[in-house]
Amino acid sequence: MAKFSLRRYEEQARVSFVAALASVVTFVGLLALVLRRFSLQEMAIFYGQRTYLAVLVATAVTALLAVIGFGLGISSVGQRRNEKQGLSWAGFFVAAAVLVLTICVFAFFFLRGESVGR
Repeated sequence: MAKFSLRRYEEQARVSFVAALASVVTFVGLLALVLRRFSLQEMAIFYGQRTYLAVLVATAVTALLAVIGFGLGISSVGQRRNEKQGLSWAGFFVAAAVLVLTICVFAFFFLRGESVGR
């Protein structure tokens, strides 16, 4: 059985897809954090210091996982020795979508956020 090595394009495709799926999970958590504090009447997100830090950490983790999935997906797709082209494409597109949505949700939080308390 071969050892794990990111030099092999099949492993890059697999890691890309796993990182993209992990970024989807963390994105759902980020979205729940932001929408839980959203007030529709005032069109604002009310947050405290802990929520602010949680949103920053969730944004950073989601963006990091999405960038890893995006980078490994784009580097392994189109390679002749890659027998898992589908995983490369899926990891690439899922990570790209999550990255764009993460930026949008963070921009929404940054522009519509209202600090309460300390």
